[in-house]
Amino acid sequence: MSPADGPPQSVTRWAELTVAERFAALWDALADVLGTAATATLLRRAMKEAAGRAALQGLTIEREGFSYGYAVPECWQEAHGGQPLEALTAVIEVLRPLLVGLTGSVVVGRLERLGIFEPLGARGLGEPRAVRGVHR
Repeated sequence: MSPADGPPQSVTRWAELTVAERFAALWDALADVLGTAATATLLRRAMKEAAGRAALQGLTIEREGFSYGYAVPECWQEAHGGQPLEALTAVIEVLRPLLVGLTGSVVVGRLERLGIFEPLGARGLGEPRAVRGVHR
C-alpha cells in the first residue's frame, strides 16, 4: 500500500509510466514536501471533488500507523491511458488550485520541475514530458 523507498530514478518520460506509477510520483513528491498526513488530506479532497467527473473507484488513502498510504485500482497497474489516466488527470486538475491556495507557488513549482505538473502553456499538444522521482 505504501510507495517503495529508495532514491528517485532519473528522468523518465511521463507517457511511459503506468497510471499507478504516475500516482506514485505525485504521492512521493507531495509527501516529500508536506508529509503523508497533509498529502493524504489534499489528495482526498481532490479525489472527492473529481469523483463527479471521473471513475475513482479503488483509489484509496488510509492511515497506516503513524503514516498514510494509498492503494490504486488494479487497472491502473498496467494502464498508460484511457479511463485510468482520465481519472488521475481529473484529480491533478483539482489538486493544482488547492495547492496554489494553500502553499502559493512553492509546491506547484516543485511539481512542475519534477514534470508531474506542467507549467501552464509550457508545451504543445502531443509533446512528451518528463517526470523525476518515480520509485519502481
